[in-house]
Amino acid sequence: MGTTAKSRADQVLVSDTQEPILAAWQYGLGRTAVWTPDASGQWTAAWLSQPEGAEILRNAVSWIMKSPMDDSLKITAAAEQSRTRLRLEMPYEEGIKQVTASVVDGNGQEQETVFSMVSPGVYEGWLDTAAEGAYVAAVGKEKEDGSWEYANTGFFISYGAEYDLTKGIGGTELLRQAAQRTGGRVLTSGAEVFEGQIPRTMAEHDLQKILLVLAMLLFLLDIALHRFTLLTARLERAAAALSLPKIGGKKGNPKNKAKAAEKAEKAPETKPEPAKEPEEKKEGLSTSQKLAQARKKRGK
Repeated sequence: MGTTAKSRADQVLVSDTQEPILAAWQYGLGRTAVWTPDASGQWTAAWLSQPEGAEILRNAVSWIMKSPMDDSLKITAAAEQSRTRLRLEMPYEEGIKQVTASVVDGNGQEQETVFSMVSPGVYEGWLDTAAEGAYVAAVGKEKEDGSWEYANTGFFISYGAEYDLTKGIGGTELLRQAAQRTGGRVLTSGAEVFEGQIPRTMAEHDLQKILLVLAMLLFLLDIALHRFTLLTARLERAAAALSLPKIGGKKGNPKNKAKAAEKAEKAPETKPEPAKEPEEKKEGLSTSQKLAQARKKRGK
């Protein structure tokens, strides 16, 4: 079975028949490497036993791992009508043939951008979109010997200049445009704030839960007053000890009590009249008893 390297792949190792043994290339924002022999030592036992063989495999694995953002690269974006101008700044290096970037937006769409040098270490390119958002770029540098170096960086595209209302107009004009677009009005004095009719607002609050809880508490209290008579009796005794009316009675007025006591002191002292015996009892007396009662009356 034969293998063929991709057109953009870097062939690190080739066999005596010019077939790739180890090839690597940039794929989007990531890196890919292919090792065509085995790694178990079935065909490469003698080669992997050497320090150089193990070091090549370690370097290949390290190369395809995710690389951090390169702080030495800086990309700024300036959106126009349908495209975005990219400005790349990086340390100047001699012997760079071409600088490209694989740009990926937030939706995973990928675009290729070719930069051209405008000054030492400064490159410019175009991106066929002006959509706002964050972008990630894998910048590739092709050297004169045909090798490539890659580094990751990012940039952000903001709104275009034609949408910036703060440029070229004054504060009053800006307020007028904002009021026109939002349906408002521009106030020229503080008194205009209170002009016009204030719209009536109404709000509804659901009291069902509150009333249900209150009804349940009152229901339990009613059961307690009817079932626990001992508690009611104790409350009545406590009210009597404090000279308070019983539960359910009317509260007396202290002034009326004082007046009643004063009248009782001023009233003349009268002897109580003897209780009259009922007629039925008199009729049941004998003749001798009646005479004795008559004598007593005369003696008085």
